[in-house]
Order: sequence, then C-alpha cells, then structure tokens
Amino acid sequence: MQPRLLLLVPLFACTSSGTSSGDSASALPITLRIVSPKDGAHFDWDAKIPLEIGVKQGQADVEARVVDWTVGDQSFQGASTTAFGLDPGDYTVLVDAVVDGDHYGESVKITVDEKPGGDTGGDTGVPPGSVTYLGTMAAHVWYDGSYGTFDGDCPGNVTVYITDVGVMSGTGHCVLDGQFDMDFVIDGTQGKGAISGALVADVDGTEYRTPFTGTGKDGQHLDAAYDKTFNDAGESLRIAGTWAADPQ
Repeated sequence: MQPRLLLLVPLFACTSSGTSSGDSASALPITLRIVSPKDGAHFDWDAKIPLEIGVKQGQADVEARVVDWTVGDQSFQGASTTAFGLDPGDYTVLVDAVVDGDHYGESVKITVDEKPGGDTGGDTGVPPGSVTYLGTMAAHVWYDGSYGTFDGDCPGNVTVYITDVGVMSGTGHCVLDGQFDMDFVIDGTQGKGAISGALVADVDGTEYRTPFTGTGKDGQHLDAAYDKTFNDAGESLRIAGTWAADPQ
C-alpha cells in the first residue's frame, strides 16, 4: 500500500527548483505564452481541456508560482491543469501569472462543440433528472514519511450532480502547490438540508475515501467540509478542507 499512498501526492519524491540570476539576467524581459489550448482550438463537449503556460526570461525558462485561469464563469489554478464541465459554446481563456511580483497575462479563444447530432441526452455523464452545481474546493495536504515532511494548499473546482431523489455524484480537481494535479470522484447523498459522502481518489485500483459532511437544500447553495488522515507503514497523508457549489 505504501507506493500507492505516495502516488496520491506525487511531489514528495521531487524537490522544488528555482532560478537565480545576476543583474544582467534580471534585466531580460519576461514573456508568457499559453502553450495549451491553442487559439481557435475545438474540443469535444465532454473533454477535459489542458491548460498550460510557458514563461521565459530571455531564453531561459522561469517559474510562475501563482497562475489563475478564467474560462467562462469558471476559475482554475496552476501552471499546468485542466478545465472541465464546460457547456458547448465559444470561450475566451484568460490567464494571469505572477512572476517576481509582477502580473503577466494572455488569452486565446476556444470552442466546445455540441454532442454529435445535437443530442444532449444519452450517456453525457450527467445523471437524468439531476441539477448541476459548479463550485470550488479549498484543500490542504500534509505529508510526513520517508520523503520528509510537506504541507501545501490544493485549490480547485468541483462539478456536482444531484438527482431528484438526492443521489449525489460528480468530480473534483485541485492543483497542489500550484504544480501537481489531484483528481477525485464525488459520491454522496442530499436530504433534509444536509449533504454527506466522500471524495474518492483511485490509485492503482485502490480507493482512498475522504468523507465530507455539510449543508445544502435542493436547488440551493452546497457547503461541505472534510478531514481525513491516511496512515500506512510510517507514512502519513492528511487531506482537509472545504468545497462549495451553487446550482446552474
């Protein structure tokens, strides 16, 4: 189980790197470009759309520690992440990155195509008779084990579906330390003004369930909190935070 537990947070086998430069290097201009998506690109109606930037100072790659994306009415974070849950239509993808305290921006236009034949029914991933909720998650991750210790924020987004009988499903995605993706399946129920369930991560066929509880009436704001520690063979991984979503 130990290797799978560590795969939940892949950065622990890595060390962060930075760049240092003399006065002549620091005078070189910083340029930002959107590597993905390409301007004018089309995506299938159910695609996860890769969002990635490249930043250079002169000819050298540099790191942007804070990267915020806006796609329609949704926000995503990270220099390399994904957008999901977008309805068919045309979108402007905006990015704002902070490098050495200064903001740099860029934008491209993309299109999310309709389902072939214009049919919005069938296996769309949206349960029949459900209400769609979109929102954000604010997670924090702590690790203590053979690779040392770490704690960092993992902000992201959630897409939640709740059927007319209170069955909850959906997905969550966050970016740990601005660099590493973590994906979850949302599994739960809603009833009598309360919600409960779990954020489920599947690693090598093993499920890791982080329970959540919260409030939310049918068709109204959802608010949930979670806190779970996984322990195995001297490895400790804790995931805690909140998620919130509103009906669309």
